[in-house]
Amino acid sequence: MAKTPKLVLFLVALLLAFPALATTEFTANGNVTVSAVTFGGDTVDMLIMDTSTAESWTYSGGAFTVTNPGTFKVGSSDTSVKAIKVSLLGSVVACAKNHTPGTSYVSFATTAGVYTVEPSTINIANSLTYNSSCGAATCASGYSVTGTGADADCAGQASGGSPGGGSSTTTTTTTTTTVTCTSWTYSSWGTCSASGQQTRTIVSSSPSGCTGGSPVTSQSCTPTTTTTTEETTTETPTTTTTTTSTATAEKISTTAGVPATDSAGKVTLEQMDTDAKTVATADVNQVIAEMGVGRNATAEKTYSEGIVANVVAGSSITAAVRNTINNFVTYGTKATKTLGAGERAGVVNSFKAALGKLPTTEADWNDVIKIANGRWPSQISKTAEDKATINFKKVYLRNPDRKVAHDDAAITVMAYGLRPADRNLNSEKAAIKSFKAIYGYAPSAATAWDVVRAIAYSGATR
Repeated sequence: MAKTPKLVLFLVALLLAFPALATTEFTANGNVTVSAVTFGGDTVDMLIMDTSTAESWTYSGGAFTVTNPGTFKVGSSDTSVKAIKVSLLGSVVACAKNHTPGTSYVSFATTAGVYTVEPSTINIANSLTYNSSCGAATCASGYSVTGTGADADCAGQASGGSPGGGSSTTTTTTTTTTVTCTSWTYSSWGTCSASGQQTRTIVSSSPSGCTGGSPVTSQSCTPTTTTTTEETTTETPTTTTTTTSTATAEKISTTAGVPATDSAGKVTLEQMDTDAKTVATADVNQVIAEMGVGRNATAEKTYSEGIVANVVAGSSITAAVRNTINNFVTYGTKATKTLGAGERAGVVNSFKAALGKLPTTEADWNDVIKIANGRWPSQISKTAEDKATINFKKVYLRNPDRKVAHDDAAITVMAYGLRPADRNLNSEKAAIKSFKAIYGYAPSAATAWDVVRAIAYSGATR
């Protein structure tokens, strides 16, 4: 009697943390991410598609192999992957176009053996059949094969059926499309009025040229007349006046690597502002001077080619922006020095997932650093909060009440990936168990870990 495969729920960790990962008698219950698979001179994430089965699969040092596959399918959500090929004993045995990243996949043969999965940059989108190296063999109408072997591609032809021949007339119709805003950058909240209301203004909105949407420009508050010399640690707006003593200001500017904190030991908002200004300069010398450390070119290269490459994959950014992210991941800031490089990369990834962009401005970096310290970001994404509301209902079996602090915290953590100021590993372990029980699989995506953090730290209950 055939042995029934055991369900294995496997969380793929970062390459730096776990250099070799493998499973035996594997069945995928949901898509499984295989991180940092070798992709030319870089790396890329691959996906083992839902319901895939195999005796085992292994990821080690950038190589992704599958042993004795059953029904096994591999894809990639990365748009830079144009094709996926599978080799057995050095020969390509299957390849497929990645025409719909995250959905397209290559299917394995069921012949016993150890197969190697390789992402490819060769664009075979217009090919009909493939050669033995997964390059184009024949092309769709209007295209012809150029190049040979793995480099063979389908090039478009001009009118007349041959490259460069004939002429054509193109008529362009311009359609005006109204785009609804999905995220906003706000000013700081105004003073809480005697009637218990405060307002803020919209500084900018996204996508560019958008209109409408549901920006939040007013909220209820509790008016007070308290004056203090320390940062208010609650997210509830008040009329608290914040001042900084000469000693504190001197500490920020002269004590390398040591953050300014309030009486509760929490990093101040002033420190986060200072950090954001430093990071946004894109000047590594300013960053290391602020942190009081020497430059480490080896670490910069390692992170740039590894976890930073994963974060920026598929994004159109300048070299300066990428270097800024790499500076932050490699050296950190005073307000994020307690996080490791991998976690700092994770914070940038959470910002990207929530706001649909990578940080490029001082305001963006201010929000990244706030997220890293468990503080509410200034920029708001309705799309991210709507997704968080769906997850909230699944976890807590009810609608959230944003007027209740714990519910509001859960939505915010799920939407923006806020990190806890003080971690509790026992709470996180319990939250992971709850997540598995609710969703039926282990957390792997950034948004899944945001749900775990909300369960562990928000205080929301069913």
